[in-house]
Amino acid sequence: MAQKFRSIILIVVGIIALGLSIKCFSIDDLDYATKSMYGGDAYTGIQNAAAATSKNVKELASIVQFGFGSILLVMGLGLIGLGLTTPTGSSKANSEKLPKPIEQRPAVEVTPEAPAQEEKVEE
Repeated sequence: MAQKFRSIILIVVGIIALGLSIKCFSIDDLDYATKSMYGGDAYTGIQNAAAATSKNVKELASIVQFGFGSILLVMGLGLIGLGLTTPTGSSKANSEKLPKPIEQRPAVEVTPEAPAQEEKVEE
């Protein structure tokens, strides 16, 4: 019963992880500020620094998005596979499938035979 419950939970969590992976890969509405010129040097420098920072944040977000999406995808597939391959029978049924131990038999007395002698063949 516990193994069946565990395999169902693994499959459900795996499906949720796959859904989150698809959601993570589908996020595409990131935007960043563009560089622009103003009349004063201070305003132009601040705007260009903010534009460079926002572009770097967007690139970092795409790297993190790919990483988390990949981790969720692999984890989801692994959990589903583990949930599907977990045996769901009772422990008594599983123990009956195991091979029984070999019983010790009394040793049979074997009398030593004389070593075989090879005949010499003359040519």
